[in-house]
Amino acid sequence: MHRLSPSALASAACVPSLTWAQESGATLEGKAEADSEITVKNVDTGLTRHTKAGANGTYTIVGLPAGTYKVDAGPGTEQTVTLSVASTASLDLGKLETVTVSGTRLVETKTSELGYIVSQQQIETVPQLTRNFLEFADTVPGLVFNVDHSGKTTLRGGAQNDNSINVYIDGVGQKVT
Repeated sequence: MHRLSPSALASAACVPSLTWAQESGATLEGKAEADSEITVKNVDTGLTRHTKAGANGTYTIVGLPAGTYKVDAGPGTEQTVTLSVASTASLDLGKLETVTVSGTRLVETKTSELGYIVSQQQIETVPQLTRNFLEFADTVPGLVFNVDHSGKTTLRGGAQNDNSINVYIDGVGQKVT
């Protein structure tokens, strides 16, 4: 049986213990003008940190809490960045150049019209119940050609009633009121 002496116990108690911890702060690094002052400010808390870029323009700021920061290295370099827990983000802070684009803006107009072209081949090969040319509208997605028990034909599109539908053939409306 081994016994520890009181002096051995006392010396063991004085030995520093190792502690392992996870880093929760974020790191921001990048390039800026040489020897420029870089400022980061948390937009939510107001926490502000400063550093100076090296002679080659590189900078690093460690230990930043996660959040959204405004980063500034002088006029024309301001940018916003969001840092997450235990991350490293690279942000280059060169002067932002203004780009001007000119041209004519195209106006886009949308209508509820549905366009479809019935080909000659469809006219020759698609079987028909009637001899009514409007029956070809049945090939258009969303349109239905109906024939009632008395032989009256109608067109219906989606939830629209018969009076709301018009068919154009070669640009001429075929609606009969």
